[in-house]
Amino acid sequence: MRKTTLVGLLWALPFMVMAQQTKDVPSLAKETWNAGLFLGYSNVLGDLVVPNFTFNNPNFAYGFFVSQDITNRLAWRANFYSGRLNASDSDYDEHRGRNTDFSTALIELGFNGEYSLIKKTPAPAYGAPFKLRLVPYLTSGLGLGFINPSVSYGGVLKTEEAQDKAAKKPKTNLVIPIGIGVKADLSRNIYLGLEFGYRLTFTDYIDGVKVSGDPKNKDAYNIGGFSLGFHLSEKDTDRDGVVDTEDKCPTIAGKAALQGCPDGDDDGVADKADKCPDVAGLKHLGGCPDQDGDGIADGEDTCPDVAGSVRFSGCPDTDGDGIPDKEDKCPTVAGVSAQQGCPDNDGDGVTNDQDQCPDQAGPASMNGCPDQDKDGIADKDDECPTIAGWKQFNGCPDSDSDGVEDRKDKCPNTFGLQSNNGCPEIKAEDKAVLAFAMSNVNFETNSAKLLTSSLEVLDKVAEVMRGYPEFKLMIEGHTDDVGDAAANQRLSENRVQTCALYLQSKGINAANLRTQGFGESKPIADNRTPAGRKQNRRVEFRVEQQ
Repeated sequence: MRKTTLVGLLWALPFMVMAQQTKDVPSLAKETWNAGLFLGYSNVLGDLVVPNFTFNNPNFAYGFFVSQDITNRLAWRANFYSGRLNASDSDYDEHRGRNTDFSTALIELGFNGEYSLIKKTPAPAYGAPFKLRLVPYLTSGLGLGFINPSVSYGGVLKTEEAQDKAAKKPKTNLVIPIGIGVKADLSRNIYLGLEFGYRLTFTDYIDGVKVSGDPKNKDAYNIGGFSLGFHLSEKDTDRDGVVDTEDKCPTIAGKAALQGCPDGDDDGVADKADKCPDVAGLKHLGGCPDQDGDGIADGEDTCPDVAGSVRFSGCPDTDGDGIPDKEDKCPTVAGVSAQQGCPDNDGDGVTNDQDQCPDQAGPASMNGCPDQDKDGIADKDDECPTIAGWKQFNGCPDSDSDGVEDRKDKCPNTFGLQSNNGCPEIKAEDKAVLAFAMSNVNFETNSAKLLTSSLEVLDKVAEVMRGYPEFKLMIEGHTDDVGDAAANQRLSENRVQTCALYLQSKGINAANLRTQGFGESKPIADNRTPAGRKQNRRVEFRVEQQ
């Protein structure tokens, strides 16, 4: 009696809660269609198994289901299950005297209510990270179990067994499914479930044994296993693509960006919060327009097309002189009321509204702008305002008049070629002198002391450099590979320094000389032959622009 009462209470619990909650459905309740597949086991509980509640005879079972969430705790579910039930007295010593066994295919159609023990919350907004959600639940309802048992009664039948064999065994049975399970949402659309279910029946002939067994207890069976479910849809009353659980205006079609609320003027402010719902406006002005962007809504702006200030009811005072532009003859420059808003800050006799340089005194011929270098180009347009220059160079000079302004002229004091950055081209005969010097500037063996014959060569190099006062002379020293490399490096450095000092003694500016020793690192011939080593012992002279 207690078992029957408990089963009845569990069966009725979801429906009692459903009746209570439908009176006040929570605002976050979802109506979601679901469908899925089931894989698990079926197991008979009856007179052929010991004890009455056991998992000794599991068989593979499968099925599918559809369901719909009614609230955030309740749902209904329709399911189809297919499995097998079987048991045998031969498996138990206490039953072998009866020697009965049975087997049957099982098909179950059920309609159940589900009650979630934890309130289900809506899935996160689209685009937001999804977190695993676990929801335990209870389930109960009604169903039909279809069977066709094959029963074998072995040996000499006793009276009770004969009665069982002769009894009519129903193939369709009313069942009450009771279960417990848990669902895990893996994503917005997919969940995994685990459920154990007990099927209470109203017959004791599922396994073909009643009189010869325990006629007081009805047969039952279990179905349990895993389900893979899919959330098919969520309710979207206004069909705007935003589900009701995320829609702040669930009965009026709107935009996803506004959480489902409409925006008739397409200004990004939902109509229900828009003070000007028929005209596109700005969020910080409650959806009202501000054509001039001055922070004053057009309906309150005396000058709606020109940015202004609250002080002048939306009209501008561009120069901030306290005179609104519509009354100011010089609206862009601060002035005084006595001159109707026009100033002359620099006191040059040109009022600021006509003065292109109102803060610097200048002649009227230059529209009030100064010209410090008196080259006819106002300082504001003069890129070299303190040095008289040419208009074609924006006021900058070309000291040598070679068509290359001084700022870009690498030889600003020597007439040169535009193609050579304002420097003259080095004459072929001068290049020949430098080339001759490379092979004819010689030193005493293993020394930085110049041979007498080399002085005449360096005199000619100095003469060449006097013709190019704005060029740099690069002097580079090299040795052969005889001896220590470090010593050769020092020797090459000392030799070019000797050449530089000699050229300075001939009037060549030290600033125009550059020296570098490379030792034996850059040979131009084979060091294995005397002729090659001689070529490698050299000083190179090269003229470059500043």
